[in-house]
Amino acid sequence: MSSRKKRGFAIILVASLAGLVFLLGASLVAVSRLQSASANYDQRVRLAREHARASLDMAIAQLQETLGKDTAVSYAADVYRNVSNDTDDDFKTPSNPDSVNVAEPFWMAANDGSETWLVTQPISSDFNGDGNGVYADPLIADQPDPVVLLGTGTVGDANSVLEVSVPKEVIEVEDVQGYANARTIGHYAYWIGDLGVKASYALYDNTDSVDHDEYSDDRSGRLRQLRATQPVYESDIVDTNQEGAQASLSNSNPMRIDAFANDFQFRDRFGTASEDERFLLGLDEDEYQDYFHDFTPLSKGLLVNTAAGGFRTDLSNLVDTGDSDYDTHYKDYSVLAKSAASTSVSYDAHAFPVQGGDLPIVPVITQFNLNYSVYLSSDVVGEQTIYLSFAAALELWNPFTSTLDLGSGSLILEMENLPELSVWFNSGFGSRDWGVDLANLSETASFEILSLGSDSNQLRPGQIAVYTGPSSGDVSGDAPFPLSFGPDEIASDDRVLAATGTVTLTEDVGQFVLKFGDGETLEVSDFKVKLFLKEADDTTTLLSTYSLSSPFFLPAGADGNTIEVGSPSLGFGWDVKDTSKASFSSYHPLDTDLLVSDSEDSTLFSANNAFKTPQFLDGDNETFGYNPSDLTDTVDVSYDVPVLQIPKQELTSPAQLSRAYSGSWESALVGAVDASHNDFLDQYFFSTVPKGTSTWGLGDPLPNTGYRARHDASAADLTAATSADSLFVHGMFNVHSTSIDSWAALLKSAPASANPFWHDYFDDIEDGGTGNGTLATEVYLLFNHPSGGEDLAYFGAPPEDSDDQFRLSMRKSVFSFEESDLDLLAKHIVANIRERIQGVSPYTTGNDGRFESLEDFADSGVLENAIADAHSEIAVDGESVFKADWVTAGSPAEFSQATILNLIGAYISARSDTFVVRAYGDAVSPADPTKVWARAYCEAVVQRVHSLHRASELGREFEVVAFRWLSPSEI
Repeated sequence: MSSRKKRGFAIILVASLAGLVFLLGASLVAVSRLQSASANYDQRVRLAREHARASLDMAIAQLQETLGKDTAVSYAADVYRNVSNDTDDDFKTPSNPDSVNVAEPFWMAANDGSETWLVTQPISSDFNGDGNGVYADPLIADQPDPVVLLGTGTVGDANSVLEVSVPKEVIEVEDVQGYANARTIGHYAYWIGDLGVKASYALYDNTDSVDHDEYSDDRSGRLRQLRATQPVYESDIVDTNQEGAQASLSNSNPMRIDAFANDFQFRDRFGTASEDERFLLGLDEDEYQDYFHDFTPLSKGLLVNTAAGGFRTDLSNLVDTGDSDYDTHYKDYSVLAKSAASTSVSYDAHAFPVQGGDLPIVPVITQFNLNYSVYLSSDVVGEQTIYLSFAAALELWNPFTSTLDLGSGSLILEMENLPELSVWFNSGFGSRDWGVDLANLSETASFEILSLGSDSNQLRPGQIAVYTGPSSGDVSGDAPFPLSFGPDEIASDDRVLAATGTVTLTEDVGQFVLKFGDGETLEVSDFKVKLFLKEADDTTTLLSTYSLSSPFFLPAGADGNTIEVGSPSLGFGWDVKDTSKASFSSYHPLDTDLLVSDSEDSTLFSANNAFKTPQFLDGDNETFGYNPSDLTDTVDVSYDVPVLQIPKQELTSPAQLSRAYSGSWESALVGAVDASHNDFLDQYFFSTVPKGTSTWGLGDPLPNTGYRARHDASAADLTAATSADSLFVHGMFNVHSTSIDSWAALLKSAPASANPFWHDYFDDIEDGGTGNGTLATEVYLLFNHPSGGEDLAYFGAPPEDSDDQFRLSMRKSVFSFEESDLDLLAKHIVANIRERIQGVSPYTTGNDGRFESLEDFADSGVLENAIADAHSEIAVDGESVFKADWVTAGSPAEFSQATILNLIGAYISARSDTFVVRAYGDAVSPADPTKVWARAYCEAVVQRVHSLHRASELGREFEVVAFRWLSPSEI
């Protein structure tokens, strides 16, 4: 190679190597810059996340400060919605979106005397809104520098009215390198969402898992009536009891719901055409987004008293509470409910043994007559024999909603302190011609009822039966003398001969003049009728004592039948007036004080001065008449009058004490507007934890299936009156909720299809008598006597006769509604909640603002007014599914707010304890804060727990039970 060629190659080689070195250097510079940029970006993301975490910490601190105390309540800003004086707007589909007066309806407020909105607060304000930043107001449309924390990634593209924006606050720091003054390095924001104002999927029908002790199919059926069992979510968007395609429990919705640990899992994956949903079968993403503010997988609550603070007391342990009202009037009823052991396990035909005690289960004497006959062997001049005989007749009423069973025993009636009987011949009231002290007769006026019915030893719920006697052939034995079932008149040869004597007549006798006692009164302390239970072994138990509470006035009487054998001549007794039905508050069936009154409009017992055979009217002639069909082959129970609820099994809520028969039987004692014991709703609860000998074990489902023990609870913890300290309520619902669909789901939580008895009952009605096994149209049930199976759901034409109307009002206690009915009622409940909080008529000063407690909620009349409003909207000629003109006010046939509370009482609260927090943070250029370097979003589920915060003035602790970072697309 020539030297010239060699020099040319060297130049090329040097140039190539120089280019390679240049490229390598350039590449190294580029890599270095990329690494530097990446490091800067990571640093900026970390800074944004630190700001988001700081924001989350501030939100939790605000929760602790404002809602840690038991007495603090929470609600959404939607309670202030009032569109053109219309408060029943559905927040999902507002009637006039441009006129909505609440800009951010889903901001949550905490209120323990003052209202605080739980959204972004300025750092320096100590969360009281008085610092450097602008205090947030959900009613103001233009919030300062807002950031969306609930957007299309959560509620979908078509639901802008469900989105949530909150104000953003700046983060400023001193000593930023290169800057002399404080500089903005980022922003933060947060929103606290309330899960307690949503209906919870956790309330599914887990009744079949309750299998301890005597729980059978029938008892489980009644349990389904005693508490919210299976809420029906709008348009059936999800069936919480649905089984999966595979016949495996792990692929069923109940098992999936039990696996919920937090709200995040629920949103983890929705199904596609090729795969099942990860959590709730049948729920698609669009439905989840549409109902984001209505339903939640899990809201857990604490059983606290929001009126006074502290945990509620468990009444299931059946011990004194220290509250004399409860201990005196209601504890025995709770004991009876807990230990209810009937003689029949049939769902709709329970029989309870007749028994005495502090809370007696006894028949009531509604009419009684003790009748004396005085007659002569001859009424002409000379020595004659005078005779005294007696007989009795009475009505017995079973006032209870269950059958009474006498078993192998009998009932004994004994009279005490009977008066003297004085007899004058012809006329005058001088020295009497003959007399006898009835109390000292050798033959005592006492009687025995051996059988309660013609062929049975039972009285049906509400049955009234008449007994007379003694029967022919029974008068020769010793007392007590038997009385027979039926209204037979007292014949002349069916009497007990009690005394005889000899009198000398100086003139023919044309009439007798007779008096009891001194002819004026029987003293209060004197006359008594005692009812005993006589067992098969002849032991007796006193059931009730009827005695006078005022003087018993008995005028003299005259009778011309002086020689008629067995002619009734003088008697006395009492009768429950038909007008008793007009004033329940003045008369209680178990009240045995005989208030004497002959007034026709008397509402209590009346004296009866009878000189002829006593009259016992049947149900065709008076309300409290005996059932005439008992004397026929076919019994018509429409004559029966059951008025006192007798519990067939344990109670699940203090609301079910509303008609405890130990008190008045007028309306509700718990649950009605301004009822005397609405405070029980805050003070007490029924855990339904079994007591004493039981096959229930720790970890087994309780009859109140939403009541779940803490993981560290012991059996001793759960059987104490303080068990609330060891229980969470899964599915607790905050009564401040303004979600129409949430309220509707709760109202529809006892579908007839879930209960075999009621499924068949309505199937038969639907198909005209004999069902086809399928209930084509679902109906939803509510109960005034929720523990009863024989209680009546009436669908016929209203009775025309006033007696029939009253009796049916006492028998009907089951209400059935279609879905549209309860949707309408839910709408009006929400409207009344808003009106109450806003102080809009009919709510005025003193009955406005937040619900401080469940007592406040019940006293407010929100539910009662909603029923009236729903009735008014659809009533035709004054009638609707909610109210009927023929129904007796205060009777079990009246649908009222107490009826609603019977169903939902175990799962409601005036506050929430489960919350979701979304927090935002960003990092910006100190030189230009409008230049955002990085953004970060996070989310946490926060649960208030039983233990107190280390600073006890802050109430109970909040714990983060789940946390995750969110991408912008998930917002």
